[in-house]
Amino acid sequence: PPAMSREVCTCCGKEGKRRRGCNSANRDTTGHYCEREDDEYQNPSAIHPPTSLLAETGKTVSTEDALIHLAASVARWGDVLETQGFAPVREAWINRAVKLGQRIEARMAKETVPGVFEDVDLTGALIIRTPTGARKLHAADIYFA
Repeated sequence: PPAMSREVCTCCGKEGKRRRGCNSANRDTTGHYCEREDDEYQNPSAIHPPTSLLAETGKTVSTEDALIHLAASVARWGDVLETQGFAPVREAWINRAVKLGQRIEARMAKETVPGVFEDVDLTGALIIRTPTGARKLHAADIYFA
């Protein structure tokens, strides 16, 4: 296993352990979750509150009912993918896509790519139009501009 070191958090001053080479975006350099409330990486719900079915639909849904519905939907789309391929899954996803044709920001570990959400290709990659041309991204955290 990697060697452990002790460091002091640059945000809150607490001492913590960190594996050498660890650089997770959700943790400060000491490897603990910082307690600063104004930092979206340390407290994402301060900027991006959790989704609420009650707030979105006006209905109270039990965790069990939500999971049953989710599992059935995943199974149904899994069957579509297995029997018909990705094209119908992609089409349904595009028909429900938020911010299609609008500005988004794709954040990856070592790069942030701002641009316009153009499409999802047949491999499932996000196509984002940037000033230097179209980029095909296979994995990123997407933020709405």
